Amino acid sequence: MGAGEDSSNPERLTRALARVLGEGAVAALATVISAPQSVGAKILIEDGTHARAGTTGDAAFDEAIAGHAAAFLASRAEARTVRVEEF
Repeated sequence: MGAGEDSSNPERLTRALARVLGEGAVAALATVISAPQSVGAKILIEDGTHARAGTTGDAAFDEAIAGHAAAFLASRAEARTVRVEEF
């Protein structure tokens, strides 16, 4: 991440998504779909490097998602819905 660039920057997330798609790389994209706040927040975790772009707005939740993303990416499943209670 460059100086002055933060992981919640939507443009950074968009660039990371475009790069992953353009390279044919593999990544997990998590989106908050139901919560008292932050609905729509996204975090991208890349396979192999585990590089991240985006955030849910909660560092501990981002860490938990990254842990689940590693297992999800290893499974090569196409999609999965995970409830917070599963963390």
